[in-house]
Amino acid sequence: MTNASKLDAQIWAEFNNRWDELAFESERLITALQGEVHLPVGREEFATACRRVNQNFFRQAVLAAYNNACCMTGLSNAELLVAGHIKPWAVSTAAEKTNPANGLCLNALHDKAFDRGFITVTPDYKIHVSADISDTCDGMTVEKFFAACNGKTIALPEKFAPHKEFLTYHNDVVFEHWR
Repeated sequence: MTNASKLDAQIWAEFNNRWDELAFESERLITALQGEVHLPVGREEFATACRRVNQNFFRQAVLAAYNNACCMTGLSNAELLVAGHIKPWAVSTAAEKTNPANGLCLNALHDKAFDRGFITVTPDYKIHVSADISDTCDGMTVEKFFAACNGKTIALPEKFAPHKEFLTYHNDVVFEHWR
């Protein structure tokens, strides 16, 4: 440790490879300096909310069309599958909102990436992954879960194949527009 004080070296030696203890100890010291910390109390309140009418129909139709498997990865655990809208619900007409051809059966991870514009499906049904998607850890997650799909064709259902107009909308308006 060049240009470090003896105290720096001592602290480094004490906490090196024990980061969980360092985090706990730093929180303890901050609390001691600031006095007692008051965490917010969990509570519940009643609220009026909108609910998507016929969303269950959309989900059932999309999942059935794709034989309960993610069209990008083949994952078939129904609890991890989402009937994702290609053209988002918020900008779809009433008929488009429940049209199964405006849906893809995706696992939850790929659905989130699709919604956020990190991945898309082109009108020729190819998966396209943004070059700007990154992993702050080691990059292997992106490689394993996204880059491996890049350029591949999605599994197409026999009924309710994605309409090209919805895919074009996603490519033009959603994909990579998070920047």
